Amino acid sequence: MKQQPTTLAKTSYHPLTVIGTLLLCCACTQTSSKSDSKYSAEKALATEKDALTQGAAAAGAEPGNTADAEGAAEATVGATPAATGGAAAAPATRDLSQVKVPSDGEATQLVASDFAKAGAGGDVIYADIRHLAQNQTGSKDLEIYRFGLAKALNSVSLNPSIVKLKPIDPAETIFRIKLADFTLSKGWPLIMREKNAGTNSTKVDGATVVEGDWLVYAISRPEIYDPIMNIPGSVPSFESQLNPDYSKASYINITDSMVTFYGRVLQRIPLEIGGKPGGYYWRTYDFAGMPEQTTAFAAPQNMRFATIPRLVAGEFFFSLPNGMQGYYVSGFAFQTRLDAQLFIATDFRRPQDKLTTCVGDKIQSCGYVLNGESCMTCHGNGINMPKTIQGTSGVGSAAEITALLTKDQKRFTDAMAEMGYGVSAIEPINATLAAFRKRTGLKDARVQGGELEGVSSASGSLLKH
Repeated sequence: MKQQPTTLAKTSYHPLTVIGTLLLCCACTQTSSKSDSKYSAEKALATEKDALTQGAAAAGAEPGNTADAEGAAEATVGATPAATGGAAAAPATRDLSQVKVPSDGEATQLVASDFAKAGAGGDVIYADIRHLAQNQTGSKDLEIYRFGLAKALNSVSLNPSIVKLKPIDPAETIFRIKLADFTLSKGWPLIMREKNAGTNSTKVDGATVVEGDWLVYAISRPEIYDPIMNIPGSVPSFESQLNPDYSKASYINITDSMVTFYGRVLQRIPLEIGGKPGGYYWRTYDFAGMPEQTTAFAAPQNMRFATIPRLVAGEFFFSLPNGMQGYYVSGFAFQTRLDAQLFIATDFRRPQDKLTTCVGDKIQSCGYVLNGESCMTCHGNGINMPKTIQGTSGVGSAAEITALLTKDQKRFTDAMAEMGYGVSAIEPINATLAAFRKRTGLKDARVQGGELEGVSSASGSLLKH
C-alpha cells in the first residue's frame, strides 16, 4: 500500500448525472433530472433525458411510469412498498443536517484516538466519506453513501448476522470497520492490491483509513468479489458447496428480459444455510437463440446438464446467512466467469465499455455484466420480480412460485432494515460507485478477453471463511 501523509484529505466535486439501476427480468421506472447546479445525493442518481431505468422492485412502480429522482433518497430510504412483501421499515433517518463534518485535523485525531482504544491492530480499518459531503456543516446528504457502504460490506459477509456501521464522529462520516465482522480479514490484502488503493488510502498512527466510496468500488470488482466470496472455478464445484436438492426445484419461463437477448429460464430451490431461515438458490439458464429458448421452455428441468449449443451461460443468486444475497456467473462448459458472455447479456449502465448492442433498450454504448457490481446494483432489493411469466413447472403453481419470490425478497429487505435502512428508489451501491467514478474521473472501461484473468480457484465452502 502506498504510504500517505497522516492528514486525511477532504475534497469536493461537481454535480454529476449517472445511469440508473440495471434490470434483470423486472419492471422499471424511468427517471429524469431537473436543471439545477446544486449537487445532491438524489441528483447523483438522476439521469439525463436519455437515461435508463430504476428498478420497480425498489420503487414499487409499474413499467413505463416516470418519476423525478429529486428527493427520492430522502423519501424512500426506510419506505416499505408492497413490492418488497411488506418488509419492516427501517428506523427513521437521523437528522444530521446541522452536524459539523470533521476537518482533516479533527479526523486525524478521531482516528488515532479510536484506534488506540480499539487495540485490534490490522483487523480494524476506517472508511471515510467526508469528501462526499456538500458542506462543512450538515451531512444529511451523505445518507445514500452510508447506505451504500453498509449494504456492500454486508453483501460480501459470510457471517450469520447483519453488522451496522460504527461511526466514530457525530456527523457519521468516519466508520470503524472490524474486518472479521464481514469475513474480510483474509481478503483484505487482495482488496488493497486493487490498482486505485494507493490513492484512496492513508495511514494514521498505524491505522489504515480508506475512502469509503473506493472501498465499495473495490469489493464490487469481479476479480476481487469472486475470491473474497470463495467462488470456485466451475458450476459443479459451486453447487457442491451449496448442495441444492433438485427434486424441490421450481421453474419460470421468461421471454422479456432486460439483460439477456433471448429471455431465460429461472430456477428456484429452497436452501437452508444457517443464519436466517428461509434461504434460497436461484439459477438462470441463458441461451443464444430462439430454437434453444423453445427447447428450454418445453423442458426446463433438462437444462441442468445442457451445454452448447442449447445452453451457453447462467447467473446464480444465493442467499447468504445474514439475509443478503451472493452472486455467481457461468459460461458454456460450466466454467466460472467474471463477466457474462457478450452475445448473451449486456449491462446498459456501463457506457464506458463502449459496446453498441444492448439488451432491452435503444441506447447505444453499453457494457459488460460484471459479477459483483452489476449483480449487486441490479438486485437492489434481492430477487427481482419478473415482468412477465410465460409458464411455470416443477414444484408449486404459478401463484405459489410468485409467493416464493415475494418471500425471498422480504428476507433481503428485512436484512437491510437491520442495517438501519429500508428499500430505496435509489440503489445505494450504484450511487456510491457513481460518486467514486465522478470524483476520480475513472472510466473503468473493460475488455472481455481480459476478464478471464483473476478467476478464483478457491476451495472450501461459500458459507465458511
